[in-house]
Parts: sequence; C-alpha cells; structure tokens
Amino acid sequence: MLSLQYPVQNSYPVSQAITHRQFVRWLLALAAFSTVFFASAIHAAGNNPDADAAYQRQRTACTNGSSNQNRATCLREAGAALQAAKQGQLADTPSQYDKNRLERCNVLPEKDRPDCISRMQPGGVVDGSARSGGILRESVMTEVGPPIVIQPPDTAKPSGSQ
Repeated sequence: MLSLQYPVQNSYPVSQAITHRQFVRWLLALAAFSTVFFASAIHAAGNNPDADAAYQRQRTACTNGSSNQNRATCLREAGAALQAAKQGQLADTPSQYDKNRLERCNVLPEKDRPDCISRMQPGGVVDGSARSGGILRESVMTEVGPPIVIQPPDTAKPSGSQ
C-alpha cells in the first residue's frame, strides 16, 4: 500500500500553532460579537417613531408643494434630518428653540438687541411667512418722556388800556 506524505510547512513552531478547535471557538466568538454589535446598531437606527413621523410629515410637505423649497432640496433635507435624528444629533427641544430665537438678535448692534429680544418673545403681532419672503414681528412699546410744561401767555394788560 502506498502512503502519501505531505511535508508540513508551518512557519510557527508546533507550540504556537492554532488547533482546529481553537479556530472554531475564535470564529464562533467573532460571529457572536458581530451579531450583537450589528443588531444593536440596527435597533438603534430603526427605533425612533417620532423621527419617522416627522420625516413622513416633511416628505408630504415636499411632495404636495407646501414647503418653501423645491422638491429635490426638500426631500434631501428631510432625509438628512431623519438620519441626524436617528443618530441623536437633532435636538428639537423648547430650550433649543429659545436659544435659536435669541441667537438671531446677536448679529444686531448692542443698542438694538433689547428691542429684538422683546420682539422674539411670545406675544405681539406676527405677520407673514417664510414662503412669502419673511416673518414680520411687531411689538409696541410706549415710552413716557419728561412732562412738557407750557407757560400761559402773560395776561397782564398794558397800563394805557381800559
């Protein structure tokens, strides 16, 4: 009977060689880690019903023409907002709205900022829209100045008249 023998060409010494059993264990551990990692990433990315609902509203506004952008830009921005929301980078909190509202006043000269801040507060008259070219906020402030004293004309009659 003929016996074929192949020479073993291992670059590692026998003490460092990986056995079949060790390789299978390593492969199973890698598969388990990958499964847990990718499942958690998929779960985190797909579990945001508020973001999905907001995306559907934005998409509807894009397709029916009620947004103030062209359709392609609107859809692209809606998709970007959805992705940012799913990654936790989109903050639509009331405190963020307040911060944004006050940031608009920072570009004005120092003497005009208090008036701008008062116009940005709730209340007052708001007219217009972004689609029509801008939002006009009106607030009325009454300033009371120093009193004006009017001197009555002198009613003394000259000495020669009756």
